Amino acid sequence: MPSASLPKTSSARRDGEPDPVGTRYVRALLSRHDVPTNQHVITIGEVLKVAYTVAYRRMNGTAAWELEEIETIAKHYGESLATVFAEQNSTDEVPGMLVAGPVRVPCFLVPGNASKEPARNSLVAVRLGDQWMVLPATEVGSSQCFDVASVRVVGVGDRRWRIAVLDDDGDEARNLARHFSDRGCEVEAFTRVDDLVPSMRLRPFDGFVIDWMLAEGSAAELVGMIRADDRDCPIAVLTGKIQSDVMIEPAVAEAVSTYKLLFFEKPTRLPIVSAQLLQALAGR
Repeated sequence: MPSASLPKTSSARRDGEPDPVGTRYVRALLSRHDVPTNQHVITIGEVLKVAYTVAYRRMNGTAAWELEEIETIAKHYGESLATVFAEQNSTDEVPGMLVAGPVRVPCFLVPGNASKEPARNSLVAVRLGDQWMVLPATEVGSSQCFDVASVRVVGVGDRRWRIAVLDDDGDEARNLARHFSDRGCEVEAFTRVDDLVPSMRLRPFDGFVIDWMLAEGSAAELVGMIRADDRDCPIAVLTGKIQSDVMIEPAVAEAVSTYKLLFFEKPTRLPIVSAQLLQALAGR
């Protein structure tokens, strides 16, 4: 019977690439017995009586670990396989966001190896900048994805709603952000679409407050982009130019109908804006 081997599922290495799951447990075992990190490969070679290159390939994931090898190392230090695998190191987990349709829930995950062809019914991890996201494989597109060794959902009972405010007038943006912050929200204010888009890709927002007419033009394209990612998040659109530009009213009316928007004319009554947006969030 062939010996069992561990898959090369992993956690993150210092160089940004993942560590094999076997290596994760072996490193934890060696660290518990005060073996310096720079001596891990040499120590593995000595304990298993294999060449340095063989030990190195095990540690960097080029070759899969055999369970018998880990058992040999465990016995050398007076442990068993059971105790080795019972040691779940919480530092392997990284914070992320579990995304499933309109649902966005904070989580902790252990990313695995890069996956070129994940199963369609599986969850995968995608890294966008410093933010990890866990989502169905069918929604990854062309992004590089990783297997998910484990995922742990975090309770959201005390989580603050995350709101994006966009207005090309910096004072208006700050005023809106301050208002929502005073109501217990986590708020980021933006004056340019080009700054908002990367931020919402890295860490999705629960709701948006957007000035319809911006220096770059109307917010129609941005709203469509938001809706492509989240069909149900509340989006409040504000404008003070509907009286001065006859073309704005039909454009806004079409957007409100197409994208299910909340609409407010400037000068706005902020308590009404926040009340409707937060009420919409409470229903999610």
